[in-house]
Amino acid sequence: MARRRRHKLHWPQDHRYRAMPSDIVPGSVISPLSVAPLWQVERTVGPVALDRDLTCDVCVVGGGVAGLSAAAALCDKQKVVVLEASRLGEGSTGWCAGILSLATTVDLVEVAAVFGQESARSLLFFLSDAMLGMKHNLDLGSADWQTGRSLYVASRKLHRSKLISECQTRRQYGLASEYLETPHLRKFWKDFPAAIDLDGEHAVHPVKALFALAALVTASGGGVFEGTKASGWRHEGENFVVTAGAHTITCQHLLVTVGLNSDQWPALSEIDRICVPMTSYVMVTEPSAELADMVKKTNCIALWDSLSLYHYVRYLPSGQVLVGGEETPGALPNSTVDPGDPHIKRLYDWASRHHKLKLPEIACAWRGSLSLPADGLPFIKVKLFQENVFVGAITDGLPFAFLLGSVISRLIETGEHPVAQMLSYSRRMPADARLLRLLPRSPAVRGLAYQAVFAALKLKDTIA
Repeated sequence: MARRRRHKLHWPQDHRYRAMPSDIVPGSVISPLSVAPLWQVERTVGPVALDRDLTCDVCVVGGGVAGLSAAAALCDKQKVVVLEASRLGEGSTGWCAGILSLATTVDLVEVAAVFGQESARSLLFFLSDAMLGMKHNLDLGSADWQTGRSLYVASRKLHRSKLISECQTRRQYGLASEYLETPHLRKFWKDFPAAIDLDGEHAVHPVKALFALAALVTASGGGVFEGTKASGWRHEGENFVVTAGAHTITCQHLLVTVGLNSDQWPALSEIDRICVPMTSYVMVTEPSAELADMVKKTNCIALWDSLSLYHYVRYLPSGQVLVGGEETPGALPNSTVDPGDPHIKRLYDWASRHHKLKLPEIACAWRGSLSLPADGLPFIKVKLFQENVFVGAITDGLPFAFLLGSVISRLIETGEHPVAQMLSYSRRMPADARLLRLLPRSPAVRGLAYQAVFAALKLKDTIA
């Protein structure tokens, strides 16, 4: 891995991305992407598909946030090509809520129990560093990258002890946390017996983040090709050769991060079988001046409750309220849904019940699917072919995707990273995650197992 060969690539200027709204030129607007309605973005430069054979240092298969984060981290030293089968944002990234919560991303107690407190501290440090670094590099406006506080609220009185323990754990790791009882909440929220007030939280417009990452890659001389599906790869001599339609990419190193499509890549089968496919529902209200004022006064940008299948809320500067949850097992096609959908109605009823201010009508709703690693941490598979590095990865959530970008780039460039072993697919895992490895690959058998797990979680939430 020590030796590097540099390849000069020549890209026509129209391969560059201009992703921000200020770039929109009247009369040249490209049709909206197939992403969640809240994240629709107009483009002035159409997607470019691969139209010739290329040679580069690193080929990234998968143009989601994990793949583009890694590509952006690598592109200042390496020539990078990104292949996206559809269009940027049309995978899981474009259908997520855009919440960047350090608190909800890492279960400190579980991570410390498996890997030790020092490893948990290291993971927190690199995760926080990845998010802050991304905020700096993407340079999005305050409406597209929010920074503020979030609330972790108790759904039941019996859950107060859980929150107290969580607050103590977070303080132990140096994270700003304050335990609140009902009187501190009742101005804007109701029927929550307690909460933890958490500072230093973030939220982002996920599709604009993708476009900004793509712009970083292309500005460095790399290429991002959409509508270009990689159908396979092989190692040949001193290079990988990736096939995409009638063309090939010859590269030193190969990264495959294709999310829900991991089952189509045999090299990722070991990772895919310890992930749980699921579908999450999201609704967004119309704007509200009162709610926009609440966001300004409280600086609260997110909230989630203490149920196992929890609800989560994102407060946007416009006064719109995004509410998500209602997870179901199995991956359904990403799509908009009718506000009358039962899942959406339950989300709206839950949010209405817990807010003092009246929620506006629902503006839009959707469902998005993802593949959730069984123990919550990303999976990375690294395989060496002489001096060439193959990396396969899968994760859930934007914060871990940003972290994967920095971890994978270091693995490719130096062969090591302090948290790489924690994220390895061969790491130690809890019993329920290990059980997934033992289940037959039969979709029917695994589907029944997923349904049983979700039914048990719902029962637990009902009787807790």
